[in-house]
Amino acid sequence: KSNAKDDETVEPFSGLRISRKVSAAAFKGLMEGKEYVKLNRVARFSKTMEGDRSDDAWVTIGVLTNKLPTRQDSRGQSFTVWTLSDLEQAEMSLFLFGAAFENNWKE
Repeated sequence: KSNAKDDETVEPFSGLRISRKVSAAAFKGLMEGKEYVKLNRVARFSKTMEGDRSDDAWVTIGVLTNKLPTRQDSRGQSFTVWTLSDLEQAEMSLFLFGAAFENNWKE
């Protein structure tokens, strides 16, 4: 019999305690060749990387702490805004438009 505590692990990149939907091995494979950027460094990091890296060369990890209701932009396209946190000192707003919105708005 498994309990919730047994299913929790510490994610090695961020140090967050999580219940996995993706195996550690699969996640490690997804991280291959990517740089982990702490949430509190994303703004500085993204400014310094302009033109130097492809869009998928880095990742950040955060906890979804807030989701705003779906909104419409000036062209009538749906979008939403999520707040991510590292549960320590950093928060950032993530705007989901287009395919990102369509694929994730129900999460």
